[in-house]
Amino acid sequence: VLDGVLADAAAEGFAEPPWLRPRQQRLAREGVARSGRGRELRGYLDDKIFRNYISHRVLPRARVCYNRALARSPGQSGRVVLEMEVGKGEVMQARATVTGLVQPDATLTSCLTEAAWALDVPAAKMDDRVYVVRYPLRLVPPVGSTAARIDRADDDVLEVLLSQPTPRG
Repeated sequence: VLDGVLADAAAEGFAEPPWLRPRQQRLAREGVARSGRGRELRGYLDDKIFRNYISHRVLPRARVCYNRALARSPGQSGRVVLEMEVGKGEVMQARATVTGLVQPDATLTSCLTEAAWALDVPAAKMDDRVYVVRYPLRLVPPVGSTAARIDRADDDVLEVLLSQPTPRG
């Protein structure tokens, strides 16, 4: 399924990304298959799919942001929540909310927001839901010989919103 999509994209003038290796292609196929439950591209997205795509698309960029922040402020650490609204395979809104940084850093927050926009999930047919993904991160500075890292906090939430807003009144 994905090979045909890549061929179509190449025919339209899009270039295959340099990071797209056979492993990433396999992971993308698995994500599409899970969202469609092994049939055609339809179904729904679940937290496993979002975690997979976040770990491959968003977290590497977030690590770069954090490493740059450490160059500016070596003791930087704390918690940040990435929040993304996703519908039909597109990120409709993304933001990084600081819930506790040692030192305020607007550049880090802006960079993490850009990283959140990089989320790219398959669009499931017949699925008009809007998903709100909250992904809390712990920014852990280097200690001794250990490298800095970004850990997933344990209170992540996947909320499914109705595609139609509820009437107010």
